[in-house]
Order: sequence, then C-alpha cells, then structure tokens
Amino acid sequence: MAICRPRSISMPPSPNLFSPDNSQGSVSHSSSAPPWLVRAEFFLRVMVRLYVGVVVLALPWTHFWTDNRLLLYYAPLAKIAFSGITRGLVSGLGILNAWIALSEAIHHHER
Repeated sequence: MAICRPRSISMPPSPNLFSPDNSQGSVSHSSSAPPWLVRAEFFLRVMVRLYVGVVVLALPWTHFWTDNRLLLYYAPLAKIAFSGITRGLVSGLGILNAWIALSEAIHHHER
C-alpha cells in the first residue's frame, strides 16, 4: 500500500489591504460612495438609534411591559421585570442610546 501525500501548492502573496502604503486595496467609504449616500446613511443611523432609544426609554412604563404573556407563565421572571430597578435600568439604556445618537449628530464632521 502506498501512502498518497497531497501536493504543495504555492500561492501568490495576497495584498495587505490594511497597510498604509497600499493605494490600490485601501478600504474607504468616502471615495467609493457618493456624498448623498454617506449623508443618507448617517441620517438613518442617527434616526434609528434615536427611535430605539426613545422606545426602550418608554417601554417599561407601558402596558406592553406589564401585560406580557411570557411573564404570566414565569412568576420569578415577572417579579424581576416588574421591579423598579429593572425598569429604571432599561430606561437608562434607552436614555444612553438616545444620548449617543444625539452626540453623534452634534459632533459629526463632513469628511
């Protein structure tokens, strides 16, 4: 019985896309996308973050939080979810998300 060995294949070196001296393979959003698309993406990103922040801020204090079917079946989970600390933490995450969105919108600079 003979043992078959796989052949070694020599591959050409791949270009380093992240080196600063590589002008062909550099990844840049500003040169590849038109300015209107970059602005639209920025606007949508800020608006989605702001919307999610406001929803997460208000959600623990609405009937959607208290009338949750999952919480009806698991009493220990309901006890934790209905506590003021949990509601405050979730609302705090919503405030943080909205704050990050507004901060990004205020400190944005065109490139």
